[in-house]
Amino acid sequence: MMTIGNQVKLIMFVILLGVAPISKACFWISGTTIDGGYSDTLSPPRSHVLGLFQSYQTDASQEILKRLKNSKVDIPDQSLLEFIANGQYAKAIAGYHRFDEKNKNSSYYIASNLGTAYELSGNFEKARYWIAQGIERNNDAHYGSEWLHLYILDYKRGVIHKHFSELMQEDSDSQYYVVFEKQKYSEGQIYTALLYQLRERLLFVKKNSPMVGDLLYSLALVEAKHSSLEAGVELLELAESFVDADQAGYMTKLREDYQVRISSVSWWRYVMGSRVLGFWWVGAIVITAWFLLRFCSKRIDQKKRQSTG
Repeated sequence: MMTIGNQVKLIMFVILLGVAPISKACFWISGTTIDGGYSDTLSPPRSHVLGLFQSYQTDASQEILKRLKNSKVDIPDQSLLEFIANGQYAKAIAGYHRFDEKNKNSSYYIASNLGTAYELSGNFEKARYWIAQGIERNNDAHYGSEWLHLYILDYKRGVIHKHFSELMQEDSDSQYYVVFEKQKYSEGQIYTALLYQLRERLLFVKKNSPMVGDLLYSLALVEAKHSSLEAGVELLELAESFVDADQAGYMTKLREDYQVRISSVSWWRYVMGSRVLGFWWVGAIVITAWFLLRFCSKRIDQKKRQSTG
């Protein structure tokens, strides 16, 4: 038969076992889904979205120079990146061409950086050629997001006239997808590409870019539909600062719709449907444990008194 002491140990083990998974609640951010339900988003993915706002508030030149300074590895094209940081695009382009010829079609990032230098200088034709060269050398570079960079350059060149949000379609499972250059990209690929490309682009572009505004709008649609309306609202607010009055009008209307849906959810239903409830269970378990320990302690005292009596 199990002794009182072992019963106490077993109770404490069960309590710790119950608290362990619930304690993870502090790593989740709760939000409102598009249908008025609840979503729990892990904080790392959420931080990627917040990183877009950090990029928007950061000066590109300072950020490039900071990355170069903090790098723990040798950067072969450091001087050329410094040219880009200082707006000396012609020098950067000439240097990258020499570097690439000398190293016989070197790594993808040289081609990618050369494409970026051309883009910043306003030569979108050559920018597209070198970004495509980078993809050919390493299709998985930049988390496989450079296909979106090609779309951006095609839009700038006037080859594509549709906004990215207009290219987004839904399949039978209500998942977004995009077909670009006969290649189908899933919602996950769209999300990754939008996050990465916007993070880098917002370092350089701060206003008056309907294309960037539409990319933010596209990301807001994905976030609102499959993550939380709160994230969608934040992205729409940022998107409105990039677009003209007409575009801002329908973005504002959508944002207000999201906000109405959020406010229509009662506080009680929100708490009961989210991981916040996990903290309630922790409190309940602690209180239960306290009563159990008191009960067991009294039983132990009674046994002692009976044995000594």
